[in-house]
Amino acid sequence: MWPRELIALVAFLIKRREFARLANNLLGAWGPKNKPLLGPRFLPPRFVDKNEDTINDVRIRTVAAADGTRYSPAQKVDGGEMFGSIKYRLGHSDILREITGPDYDAITKWLNQNLSMQAAARMIYLFNAMLVQSLAEHDELKVWEAIQFNKLTKRGDNGYFEYEEGPDLSTHFVAVPDPITDPEVDPFDYISAVVDQLIGLGFDRAGLRFVSTNRVLNAMRRNPKVATRAGKSLLTTDMDGTVKATRISGTLSMQDLSGVFEAEGLQAPIEYDRRIQTRTGEKRAYAEGHMTVIASTGMDEEVRFNQDNPEDVRVVNDVLGFNGIGTPNGTATPQRRTAVRAYTDQKDARIEFEGWQATGPVILVPQARVELSDLLG
Repeated sequence: MWPRELIALVAFLIKRREFARLANNLLGAWGPKNKPLLGPRFLPPRFVDKNEDTINDVRIRTVAAADGTRYSPAQKVDGGEMFGSIKYRLGHSDILREITGPDYDAITKWLNQNLSMQAAARMIYLFNAMLVQSLAEHDELKVWEAIQFNKLTKRGDNGYFEYEEGPDLSTHFVAVPDPITDPEVDPFDYISAVVDQLIGLGFDRAGLRFVSTNRVLNAMRRNPKVATRAGKSLLTTDMDGTVKATRISGTLSMQDLSGVFEAEGLQAPIEYDRRIQTRTGEKRAYAEGHMTVIASTGMDEEVRFNQDNPEDVRVVNDVLGFNGIGTPNGTATPQRRTAVRAYTDQKDARIEFEGWQATGPVILVPQARVELSDLLG
């Protein structure tokens, strides 16, 4: 029997673990279907036992077997490669939201009409939209800060990670000398250099993934050098010997641009312009004027998204690492902690949603991506 009183309904849903299950269903890290988050594609969520730890990450390269005779002992082949250590500490974040006004009135109205299931469904929907997604969006900002800038703020309780005995990554973060809005600049000169760099490190051309923004991709579509690659302009020579591109059609379509990438044996670029509302205003999840090239790593992550059934998993292929979810204050196990409270006997009647977490991204294959910046000048 569903309760008809608000406080009793909240207690009933807590006892059924409706809120806890929703907060800790790791599929929530991907955001709503109509506005998905991209970060978990590269750093999916993972429950970790320690909020602070050092990971000794061992990378093994495949080495072909050696020829031998029928009865000779197996030959030891030295092909192992240790990358080094990664030290991380998860950061702490929290949020408190209130249901007041029309939403509160609607829930109490349904309860008064003996429509407890509708009231519960609305409360759970608001809990997900106002709290669970807020925690996921916080992590999305941190994930892209880690991928695009290779750092997290290292102070106080904010999360951080650092590489010990790791490679020099200075060549993986490149500010281009000239913007691609300059018609004399060919954006694929920059892209080809990145491709060659990653292939030189042993990554596959076909596995390279490109992430950028609407403005950057539009600048590429308007660039005459790209139009020439797409067969949409002609190279002509003036009387003084100057070679220039003469456009024979309008701006390239996104399909045309994707075709240029595919003609190079590359994947079509992903456009990502998600904006996230913070306490200090709206912020881009992915920095403007950038292009991120992420290689396929061969490292997969099994996201066990249903704590009540360990067999429910989503396999994410070719990840860079993971976004750790640790043990927040007041708990003994890794989780996103939440609390729901109803206040009905006062003027400011309301329902409170509170959530807090210990989370942070950890990149295990730092050499697998290159960041181009200043593409728009």
